[in-house]
Amino acid sequence: GGGVGVVNADIFGSLGSVAELNRVSEQEMEHGRDEMFVVLSNVHLDDEMVMEKLETLFEGFEGMAAANGVVEVSDDEDAASSQGQQMPQKQLPVFILMGNFTCQPLGHSQQNGLKQLTSLFDDLGSLIQQFPILASHGRFVFVPGPQDTGPMSALPFPPISKLVTNGLRNMIPHATFATNPCRLRFFTKEIVIYRNSIVNPIRRNSILPVRTPQATPPMDEDVMVVEEEEEYDVVQHAVKTILDQTHLSPLPLTIQPIYWQYDHALRLYPLPDAVILADDACVDPYNRVYMDTDVLHPGSFEKGEFVVYKPVVVEEEEEDGGMGEEVRRMVTSRVEPSRIE
Repeated sequence: GGGVGVVNADIFGSLGSVAELNRVSEQEMEHGRDEMFVVLSNVHLDDEMVMEKLETLFEGFEGMAAANGVVEVSDDEDAASSQGQQMPQKQLPVFILMGNFTCQPLGHSQQNGLKQLTSLFDDLGSLIQQFPILASHGRFVFVPGPQDTGPMSALPFPPISKLVTNGLRNMIPHATFATNPCRLRFFTKEIVIYRNSIVNPIRRNSILPVRTPQATPPMDEDVMVVEEEEEYDVVQHAVKTILDQTHLSPLPLTIQPIYWQYDHALRLYPLPDAVILADDACVDPYNRVYMDTDVLHPGSFEKGEFVVYKPVVVEEEEEDGGMGEEVRRMVTSRVEPSRIE
């Protein structure tokens, strides 16, 4: 019975048995501790200030990688690791760059728009090439924003066209251009990434007004404490709505169309370990935990805001077990909001 449960819960179809799950869990503890995902949204490649911030960011991680002696993981080493052999101890973070990749829509149906977008991604590839360790060993995931796929407004959004990204792909060997939304598996952890206007459309289309602690009507003391702890602000309302409905787009189809044959790509059942809800620049960064799921908005890199997410962090505490001190290990995750001025 346990194996069936694992298969049903694993959307990737890669953990076919309890034994496989246990093996990957052991690898997670050995190789996944403190590994980082650097998450950026609204990476406007046509904004000189954004490109300068990217240069500062890459320069910092290049220096960190050089100091730590990062070793490349080749395809052969990836295969060896799947057979239980040792992997390099120190690896670079995964960089997740999300759109919109331009300040204003370029008009993808026009030849000039495609040429301009191609030139912008070529410039990004040239920038990354200035940092040899990142260019050769770094892993980059590009997720389109709602403006980046042309006139198509239905979810899920397709990857950015290869016609636009061929130059960057040739310069950066480990670049992946994903759909929006997309999913990553990090050992046993599942991370869902979604870039769209989220909080404000949900607020505007709510049948009942979003409650706040101040607007909560008087009740008995115990109930009031619960209401204050839940903090029904607009962010909490959006997070709760999405995760309770286990769907990334709870909006009416007249507001946000969906390709029905791909509706499963928007579902969140069973709930993943983390959901990155990259919102518009007007929404401040946030980090919430709901139903044991990390939900975070990295902010807008246009303002220098980004997030470092560590899916596997092991915290050790010493406690008195009656027969001397014992070390208790607790596996958790960590979100580190960051900013480049």
